[in-house]
Amino acid sequence: GEEKAASSSAGSAGVGLNAKKRLQLVADETANMRDVLDHPAFKSDPFGAIQAHLQSTVDAQHAKADERRRERVERNGGGLADKSGGGARSSTARAAGSGRGGGRRASSAGRNSRR
Repeated sequence: GEEKAASSSAGSAGVGLNAKKRLQLVADETANMRDVLDHPAFKSDPFGAIQAHLQSTVDAQHAKADERRRERVERNGGGLADKSGGGARSSTARAAGSGRGGGRRASSAGRNSRR
């Protein structure tokens, strides 16, 4: 609860916060940073700890999005395709980059290698 509120407030760069709330936000974020710096995983491998944290965060977001998608499909009649325009492409097809925009990555990589 509090952590989410603090991070959402931090994302707005203090816009709309009065002085008391801003000071509390700074104190909370300072304590969070202290906790990160003192964490044994961060001390032993800072980049690895950040990477693991980001990966678990992304995985949790994907799981939440998948759940919302499943709920929407169930609400809209089960097996019908959703209206997101994505169609019924499999996760393998998405990962392989087939379909819309699949060829763009290869061409941009070629451009970058010539610079």
